[in-house]
Amino acid sequence: MRPVAGAEEAEPRSGVCGAPASSSALRWELDRTAAAIARQQSGTVRDPQTLTISGRRARRYDIAYEGEGKQLVERISFVLRGKTEYLLLCRYTSGGDTEPCDRLLATFRLG
Repeated sequence: MRPVAGAEEAEPRSGVCGAPASSSALRWELDRTAAAIARQQSGTVRDPQTLTISGRRARRYDIAYEGEGKQLVERISFVLRGKTEYLLLCRYTSGGDTEPCDRLLATFRLG
């Protein structure tokens, strides 16, 4: 499977938008969202991290699951600017090349 990557602008989260990604309330909300996505895919959250993307604090999650008869990982990153949330998605085969995902996070720029 070739890695796939993309970004989209999402609706703001009520009550926590505008808080830095390192704040405990926002971290808890994003952790909960990642866990819900993992449950939908019958997967597990691995390696949650707070990091910097495009000069902003962000949260990144790897969700391991089975799909298309393969062990896959979906890397989800949330970048927030004010009340706008950006969702970066990248999927790759477990144990496979993460370079496209790493490149997405390294080159994403807020306009």
